[in-house]
Amino acid sequence: MGAKQITCFIAECDDCGTEYEHDYTPHWPSDREAIDDAVNSADWWTDEKTLLCNDCKDKPHAVVPDKFDPEGCDRCPHPAEEHETAAATR
Repeated sequence: MGAKQITCFIAECDDCGTEYEHDYTPHWPSDREAIDDAVNSADWWTDEKTLLCNDCKDKPHAVVPDKFDPEGCDRCPHPAEEHETAAATR
């Protein structure tokens, strides 16, 4: 019987460190697959630089322009006018 060490990836919120999980923490062969699972299955958010869980993506932030809805925010479901200004979030 043999054993082999492999490297796997899990999705983790960049803000609070929460690990993405179903009933367990999924392990993926690539970072892209881990992030895609969290974003597509659990409604996490990414801008390709940052990965945020459901709680952290709704924390106060400047509006992130939505390319499909100019009145909305890509990061959260709130209208653009309900967001802080860029200066206030620094």
